[in-house]
Parts: sequence; structure tokens; C-alpha cells
Amino acid sequence: MRNPLELPLLAFTAALELPRAILNVARANELLERSLEQIERLNENGDRVLAELADARVTVERMMAGGDDLVAAADRAREEAAGARQAIERAQPTAERLAEAAAPILESSERARRELEASREELAKANAQVARVLELAEPLERATDRVERITGAFRRDSRSSDGE
Repeated sequence: MRNPLELPLLAFTAALELPRAILNVARANELLERSLEQIERLNENGDRVLAELADARVTVERMMAGGDDLVAAADRAREEAAGARQAIERAQPTAERLAEAAAPILESSERARRELEASREELAKANAQVARVLELAEPLERATDRVERITGAFRRDSRSSDGE
């Protein structure tokens, strides 16, 4: 227990300490206000982080769904490739037979091309000869026309004298 005579001294000491205590309370109040502001900023940042996490979750879910789609597409592509491989394997014997038959066909085609070229050359020669014959026949044709005119005149004359 305390001595009752010390009470006035304690009251006086408390009165002296009161302004300092009030200042400390004001500082504590300021510190509390700053702490509250920092807590509010942290809450805002936390809200932003939570929103970004929610967006990230949606993005990850879409990527997972896209990954599932990609895996399904890869499976379909693998199945199609297997089908294509089987089709190629089935077609390979036919292709090999065609390749074997192609050589004689190509040789025959080459012979036919050479024969066609020779025929063209012969045709060109024949065309040149026909053109020359036509050139040579032109003076004969003119002479024949003259002979016909002359003989035609004699025929008319002989008919007109027979008819008189």
C-alpha cells in the first residue's frame, strides 16, 4: 500500500505528466489514423489482388478447357493420320503396279510422238507439192478457159449453121 501522504505528490506528478500523456494520446491517435489508412490501402490492394486472382482463375479455366480441346484435336488428328496411313498402305500395291506399267506406256507414247512428227513432216511435204501443182495448173486452167471459149464459139457457130 501507499502512504496517504504521498497522494498529493502523486496527484501533482500526474498533473505534470498529463500534458505529455495528452500529447502521447494525440500521437497515438495519429499513429492509429495512419495505421487505419495503411490498413485501408492494404484492403484495397487485397481486393485488387483477389480480383486479379479471380481473373487468373477464369483464364486458367479457359486454358484448361482449351488444353482439353487441344488434346481432343490432337487425338482426332492422330486418328485421321492412322486412317491416312492405312489408305496409303492399301493404295501402295496399286501405285507400284501403275509404276511398273508406266514404263511401257511411256515408251509407246514416245514412239507415237515420233511417228506423229514424221507424219507431220510428210504432210508438210505433200502440202508443198500440192501448192506447187496448183501453181503449175494455173496457167493450164487459163489456157483451158481460152480453149473452151474458142471451142464454145465454134460450137455456137456450128449449131447456128446446122439450124439454118
